Amino acid sequence: MSRKVLFRVSLFCAILMTFALNVNLVAYLKGFPVPSQSFAVACMVVLLAFFISGTWKYR
Repeated sequence: MSRKVLFRVSLFCAILMTFALNVNLVAYLKGFPVPSQSFAVACMVVLLAFFISGTWKYR
C-alpha cells in the first residue's frame, strides 16, 4: 500500500468520524435518545486503531 492510498484511507476515516459525530450531536440536541452513540464511538475507535497501525507500519 503506497502513501497515496494510505492518505486517502486516513482522509476517508476522518470524514467518516466527523460525519458520525455530527449525526450524534444533531440527534442529541434534538432530544432523541441516542443508542447509536456507543456504536459510533466503537466505529471511531476501530477506525483510529486502523489508522494508527497503518501509519505506524509505513513510518
